[in-house]
Amino acid sequence: RVVALVSIAVAVLLGASAARAANPVVRIATSLGNIDIELCNEVSTLCLDVAPNTVANFLSYVDSGAYDNSFIHRAVTDFVDQGGSYKADGVNFPITAVETQAPIANEFNQSNLRGTVAVTLPGATQCDTDENAGTSGWFINLSDLNAALDCGLFTVFGVVRAGMDVADAINLLFRVNFGLGGSPVRADYVCAPIPPSTDCTTNPVPYLIYTNITRVPEANAALQLLSAVLALGTLARRQAR
Repeated sequence: RVVALVSIAVAVLLGASAARAANPVVRIATSLGNIDIELCNEVSTLCLDVAPNTVANFLSYVDSGAYDNSFIHRAVTDFVDQGGSYKADGVNFPITAVETQAPIANEFNQSNLRGTVAVTLPGATQCDTDENAGTSGWFINLSDLNAALDCGLFTVFGVVRAGMDVADAINLLFRVNFGLGGSPVRADYVCAPIPPSTDCTTNPVPYLIYTNITRVPEANAALQLLSAVLALGTLARRQAR
């Protein structure tokens, strides 16, 4: 009986460990809803290949708070929603660049199909760019026609697990030209802090689509670990009798 309990406890612990090793998930919270993204550390149902260094790079920005007050700065109809490069103060101004780390090496491995998330790169055209220049920027692919980006440059490091309807809704919004490629904005307004104004009707500024990015807790792993602890506690009590 003791051996059986030990086997069960070990199996549960191993199960908890395996769950913790599963692909991490992040949530992009916006005023239009949440977008959950599975990051491709391991091959899975959604991730057809892996980009572990790119995932680690992205998570380093998430965990450091670098994306706090970042926003979707570029939306191209039926093409991409792009963010991770610029921040504002919550009421839109001043706009500043996200502080970046050293560029990462290209890990291109899977196609830029609808729902995939990839690293942005500088360049005059989509395939005339430095493949190893990726930093904080990311974009969500909105069309299977984006496979045209598969010139071995734009590394896919995640796949939308839930919230593509939110990404599509953002892409349909009116856009303001802040010199960033067409920034989608909401229809409601706030007073601009620069220049000062006490009357929202005379100095309105449209809401940008801010993106608060956080990790999604691994609830299943936590529950399995708790079960393992309880099983070991039961075993210990029985052994003490």
